Amino acid sequence: MGCSLAIDNKLTPNFSHPCSPNKMHCLLDNCHMMKLARNRFAERNLVSEKGPIRRIFVAKLNDLQEKDEMKFGNNLSSRHILYKNKIMKVRLAVQALSSSMADAIEYLRQTGHADFQNSESTVEFIRNIDRMFDMLNP
Repeated sequence: MGCSLAIDNKLTPNFSHPCSPNKMHCLLDNCHMMKLARNRFAERNLVSEKGPIRRIFVAKLNDLQEKDEMKFGNNLSSRHILYKNKIMKVRLAVQALSSSMADAIEYLRQTGHADFQNSESTVEFIRNIDRMFDMLNP
């Protein structure tokens, strides 16, 4: 219809209505975007300026919490790792990319846990997604 939200193109978030002089605007669904972010994070190799963004840190956090029966103040469970059984559950995507998840991974890295070294870019990605969702969520 003429909209373009691509980063590398000129941003065109609207188009002319065919029957009136009004503009129609493209709005993204916050919940759907959160699920897409989770899917991209889980299924693709992402890279930021700080380095690779890796889902393995979330999986290792889940393993650590289940093995040692300890929690780091998050809702992480195997449902978040095996999300494809419940791919439409927004809550699982939001919890998997939450600030409490970033806090736990960052804490483990800062305390010297070997499995969480070089997780800075992953923590930054999770925090950014969480903040965007919070800003756009009414």
